[in-house]
Amino acid sequence: MQQNKLSIKIKIAERDYSLVTEPSVESKLRAAGKLINEKVRQYQRDLGVQDRQDLLAMIVLDTMVEVLDLKEETHLSFYKIQDKINQIDEIASTGIA
Repeated sequence: MQQNKLSIKIKIAERDYSLVTEPSVESKLRAAGKLINEKVRQYQRDLGVQDRQDLLAMIVLDTMVEVLDLKEETHLSFYKIQDKINQIDEIASTGIA
């Protein structure tokens, strides 16, 4: 094992995966695994899907839509903040002149 690395096992959809990770990332990996397993159970229950590959594909698709939504929100927020800063800068420079 590499120095400052942890060897961990995470179970996703009833399958164990061995990973080597930084200690600072371990809790995120475990939380992600837990969320994936919750989604698997939700899709099995709500949609009646049992095939592991289908379940994981649906979860990946769902997650990527969420990522794209967050990127869009972040992009819009950035431009709103930039616009507010420009307005404040314009007010400040007008008041000084």
